[in-house]
Amino acid sequence: MKTLHHFAWVGALGAAVLLTAGCSSTEPVAAGAAAPKFSLAASDGKTHTLESLTASGPVFFYGIKEGCPVNAKAEDFYDQLAKAYAGKATFVGVSNLSAETFPKWKDKFGPSYTVMFDTDKELINGLGMKRSPWLVQVNKDGSVAKSWPGYSTLDLEDMSEAMAAAAGVAPATLDFDAAPAKTSYG
Repeated sequence: MKTLHHFAWVGALGAAVLLTAGCSSTEPVAAGAAAPKFSLAASDGKTHTLESLTASGPVFFYGIKEGCPVNAKAEDFYDQLAKAYAGKATFVGVSNLSAETFPKWKDKFGPSYTVMFDTDKELINGLGMKRSPWLVQVNKDGSVAKSWPGYSTLDLEDMSEAMAAAAGVAPATLDFDAAPAKTSYG
């Protein structure tokens, strides 16, 4: 009888693992999928929508998870991207930060870009940002162009090339030497 209970428990545990395996997946949203509609308050005092952000071209949504140590290590690299293409390609953070918790985070990291507050994680989940950091390029028509789960030297270089292409400029020379060689995320 103990053996039967043991097998039942192991079987139930195995089924639970299989059912939750997709929850921690790093599979990005498929290219061509529609980005979700949203209306979010942001650090610039404005409320942004998918339509308002994509009106002038593609948008790069940077997924930030408050308190994620990997995100903290990656922040400087994403800020380099935002600064390099400022005024040429739209780069915006989307975070589970609230308007109340943002000032402390801002004081620590000093981002050069706008951060939208997605405390309910509707946009974060809608863009498939299951880990952090995560970058998603959304085309002018609202479709997902590409997703980058995590970051590495090669990932950051690819992101820079995509931002340059969206901006119609040559890729900027950026310093990603201290980034991990293997894709990292929290």
